[in-house]
Amino acid sequence: AVDPTKADAVRFGKIVANVEQFHSDNNLRDARLRQDFLQSHEHPLSSFTVTKVSGLPAQLTKGTAYPFTMDGQATVHEVTKPIQW
Repeated sequence: AVDPTKADAVRFGKIVANVEQFHSDNNLRDARLRQDFLQSHEHPLSSFTVTKVSGLPAQLTKGTAYPFTMDGQATVHEVTKPIQW
């Protein structure tokens, strides 16, 4: 949720991705990543919970791109660690 007049108060919900659906331009690589590294058949969902957002100005202008950083907790393969995105 973003109020353009109070962008520094932005809020995010939990972001969930189905890693079984990850695809690139190489089917063999995709299968290997999903099976051997992500074990996505047993652990199909990964998530990211945002705990802090930085780099946004107080107000946003429509049509302008703003780089920003999200800190939070990522859970992959049932292991949770802090990350910055």
